Amino acid sequence: MKLNECSKLGKCILSLFLAVVLFLGTVMPVWAVNSSGDPKHCREVRFADPGWSDVTGKTAIASRILSGLGYRPVSIMVSLHVSYLSLKNGDVDVFLGGWLPAQKSIFEPLVKAGSIEKLGINLPDAMYSLGVMDYTYEKGLRHFKDIATFRKELNNKIYGLAPGGDGNEILGAMIRENRFNLRGFKLIASSEQAMLAAVDKLAKKREDIVFLAWAPHPMNRKHPIKYLSGGELPTGAFGIAEVYTVSRAGYSAECKNVAKFLSALKFTLPMEEELMGLIMDGMHPMKAAADWVRKNQDVWHVWLNDVTDFYGGSGLLAVENDLRS
Repeated sequence: MKLNECSKLGKCILSLFLAVVLFLGTVMPVWAVNSSGDPKHCREVRFADPGWSDVTGKTAIASRILSGLGYRPVSIMVSLHVSYLSLKNGDVDVFLGGWLPAQKSIFEPLVKAGSIEKLGINLPDAMYSLGVMDYTYEKGLRHFKDIATFRKELNNKIYGLAPGGDGNEILGAMIRENRFNLRGFKLIASSEQAMLAAVDKLAKKREDIVFLAWAPHPMNRKHPIKYLSGGELPTGAFGIAEVYTVSRAGYSAECKNVAKFLSALKFTLPMEEELMGLIMDGMHPMKAAADWVRKNQDVWHVWLNDVTDFYGGSGLLAVENDLRS
């Protein structure tokens, strides 16, 4: 072969190579590039979940949609205090259970220090207080200051949740400091399931019981619960609540696309109570979430405004296609 022929052949091969590269650049599958603006390490989204049925349900819904967007959500079961510590240390990314004002003693110092950030309110009309049955309410137990007058009927007991929880801490301080004349009461600390079992047992016999209650929760459909007033003073903890989506510091700037989706999450009491009921009846949270997502497309479609999938394509189309697969 002559040198000029070899040179021409080399140019041909080079031209062919460049043509192939240009061709691949136009047809390369979307999974080969990430143009969503999120760095690759943002693909894994780590949720803190203290095991509360409302947070578990919301986390499952968010995870189901994120999976359709091409992200890899992970739910990490930790206590409330460890949830916030993990956010502060960057060991988790997101927590969907920032109840205020109940958690303000933990929440506000971390926000002020710049250790966590608020992405938005995911539930605006929650409730957290002590509750009683309607028949006890009609007897006159309607305010925190009325509890002491029902000391005998209540067997000097207030039913709380797991030790270390925010509600227990507040009630324990009330008893120690004799607020509302509560000295001598015993705070029964137990799991959510054990507390609700006690409520079921005593309500069935129409006996009086005062216990930590909140909405959203299926207990509000099962029992005629009345919430006590007065708990918002002097503690500022009980009463009407807002639930925040919280992230580790800098997350919204670092993982813009997924943070945009998480900031848009908005739930209602009926939505959460429906999902929580399914989970508490034994359905796996991800199965319950998948069913909810299929039935409530008008709700989550709004959450995906201006949100892409992880690869930069249409977020809405990606989730819809994933649901059909």
